[in-house]
Amino acid sequence: MSALSWSGNAVVQHLNVRKQGPDDEKELALDVKLCADARSEVLIHFADMLAGFLFATDGSLRFPLMEPVSWAGEIKHITLTMSEHEFYGVTLRKFSFAPSAGWKVAMTFTASFAPTGREAALIAELLAEVVKVDITPEGDLLAGVDKETGEIKSATVTLPSGTEVTVSVNKPSKPQAQPRDGKWPFPKKEGAAADSEMEVG
Repeated sequence: MSALSWSGNAVVQHLNVRKQGPDDEKELALDVKLCADARSEVLIHFADMLAGFLFATDGSLRFPLMEPVSWAGEIKHITLTMSEHEFYGVTLRKFSFAPSAGWKVAMTFTASFAPTGREAALIAELLAEVVKVDITPEGDLLAGVDKETGEIKSATVTLPSGTEVTVSVNKPSKPQAQPRDGKWPFPKKEGAAADSEMEVG
């Protein structure tokens, strides 16, 4: 299973507000059930052969009467954006995939995280609405890679608090010549005798 990165439209189907943590340190937690309009390409994040199992080469369904495929496991450390509101430290779970002809997949999943009271109220307003959703892994270390040269210029890490830390990667300079035995040899100048050796420090 590879890192999941996806962007598209989804319906907010259900919300579950709860408290989690020790009795004396409980915090607000939210489970958001989403159903996304995806394409078969998203399946490669879960298994290389899954799309080929569900779809024929022309995009028709191999098993039209099969129930949606459920997927166990969790994907942690996700940044979830819904209608331009970003939420960090998100865990995605309870995946299911309902394929339809034309390489289409209705991807249903639950996103769990710890919102503030204001954020929970904002999401409640989105219930049953179609929203723009972006799923990105936190700490994308390839964000600063030059796609043409492969040279790493910077890396950005997003902390669970929402703070972004960018680390610049400087291109190493060419190794400099070192003196031999405390003396620095100078090259011959054209048309002149070689410079004498100079003592170094």
